[in-house]
Amino acid sequence: MVDGGMSRRRGNEEISDLGSPFIIINIANGVAQMVTTLLFFVYEQFSQMGQAVSI
Repeated sequence: MVDGGMSRRRGNEEISDLGSPFIIINIANGVAQMVTTLLFFVYEQFSQMGQAVSI
């Protein structure tokens, strides 16, 4: 969450230089990174649960 806020702030500073399309790309990258991290975390949790059940 803190990381996403930082990248969003950086994107806002770049408005005058690059224009709005790059901000959209920045936000999309941040969201994709967050989703990937969440999916990986959930996968780790389930794999640990699976090991515990199999034992």
